[in-house]
Amino acid sequence: WILGLLAARGLGIDSPKAVGFQPAAGGAYAGGDSTFVLQISFNVPVSWCSSGEVVGTFVCDGFARTDLLREHVALEANLLLADVTDVAEAISLAGERDCGLSILPGKICNRDSVPFSGIYMGDYRFTLDVVPPNLVAIEPQNTVTDVPLDGTVTLTFSEPIISGRGAVSLGPLEYGVVLSDRAVMIPMDSPAVEARGSSLFVVLGGVQPGQRYTMSLPQGAVLDRAGNSYRGLPEQAYTFRTAAAPAPSDQGGAAKMNLPEELLIAVIAVACLVVVVAIAVPLMLTYKVPELIYEIRSPKPEIPSPAAESQSVEAVRLDSKQRRPTAPAAVPATATASLQASGEAHGAWTTTTHEPPAAQGVKSAPAAQWAQKTSLPGGPGAKNAAQPVRSSSASAKVSPEPRNSSKQTRDPGPQFSSSNSSVTDREKLRPTVKDECPEVLAVAKKLRAMMDEPLPLRKKLLKDLMLEYHPDKNSQENAKEVFQYVNNSRSWFLSDS
Repeated sequence: WILGLLAARGLGIDSPKAVGFQPAAGGAYAGGDSTFVLQISFNVPVSWCSSGEVVGTFVCDGFARTDLLREHVALEANLLLADVTDVAEAISLAGERDCGLSILPGKICNRDSVPFSGIYMGDYRFTLDVVPPNLVAIEPQNTVTDVPLDGTVTLTFSEPIISGRGAVSLGPLEYGVVLSDRAVMIPMDSPAVEARGSSLFVVLGGVQPGQRYTMSLPQGAVLDRAGNSYRGLPEQAYTFRTAAAPAPSDQGGAAKMNLPEELLIAVIAVACLVVVVAIAVPLMLTYKVPELIYEIRSPKPEIPSPAAESQSVEAVRLDSKQRRPTAPAAVPATATASLQASGEAHGAWTTTTHEPPAAQGVKSAPAAQWAQKTSLPGGPGAKNAAQPVRSSSASAKVSPEPRNSSKQTRDPGPQFSSSNSSVTDREKLRPTVKDECPEVLAVAKKLRAMMDEPLPLRKKLLKDLMLEYHPDKNSQENAKEVFQYVNNSRSWFLSDS
């Protein structure tokens, strides 16, 4: 082959030259589709010009040298293809290795049979790498919050990388579900994605404020220099939350603040509590303090016990019996006739009693009852007592009873006196309600309607009314007057007479 080379040079014919290598000299090789084929390009088409099985050698650091046999080498036009799969598979299991290929001189010629001078060991070396890159760090960290809307996510790998195919996906997360239809896709060949050294820089874009996102990468998006593909970053393996929308700056130009969601909720809750306390305390002081002062200054009316009530009723009964009129003395018929004539001559006159003011305005007893108590049998008084008398205008205004129950009667004659009044003892004890408020009149009417009910029912009614209109429990305008009236009505309302 040396003579052929010298002859070619003498004739001015150049020998074949190697112009390219795959993988490149000094580069890395990961193989492809489970095969390891090395490729050498020549400047001219080549062919075999020497017999023999050994064409060259293949060697990797830490492993023995292996002969490259002709059956594993193919010549196609200006390409030499060397299949080293059997050796490379075993070597790749040990990790990344530095390997080299040599071609013996005189084995390959051009079409003019000018031999190739060969490739010596050390002239062509590369790195055999079948290990894919691994992700070792992400910045910002996983599950971080307050990521700026235009921030950058940096992914650091175990070895130098290059951008592959596909796109970076930023999918919104809501309740643990990725909203794929709203995901932001950033292609790997866009300016927002840059592979530099062993890091991949992704500039965020199109994300919404205050939203939680997950970043994912498909397989093949990141490659090492040998062509090994990163297995990919699955969804929800890395999440982050973007910063909330910036608050509008105040007039003083204060810096904008982005508070975490939990802190913002706590601040709002505390502010609401302060407002409620600020409103509630003045209202409590406004309504409770006057009430307490009134309760301290106003003596509570003493409610008599049932035993005291019974003693009071007995005292009223005894007093009524002592004041009952005695039988009237006999009056001569002539004197009676004379008095009657005198009364008729002066006209009808209104009956006046010597009852206390509390009994005024109360309905008079029937005329027949008065006649039985005050007139002599067969005397003129009985005749006159049966005749009704018109009520005075003052009595009509004061009494809450119907109009027809307070009529006047004519003078019964000299037999009538304060000691033999026709009004019952219970009616004498009734307090007057003249010029009282409507509430007092209504309660008085209610008590009179219950006069004929059993004593237990009347006691219960009286107790209920006192509790209802007690000044400490009833804030109505006339509650105190009604309470005093009910308290003063014990003597006549609870009487058994």
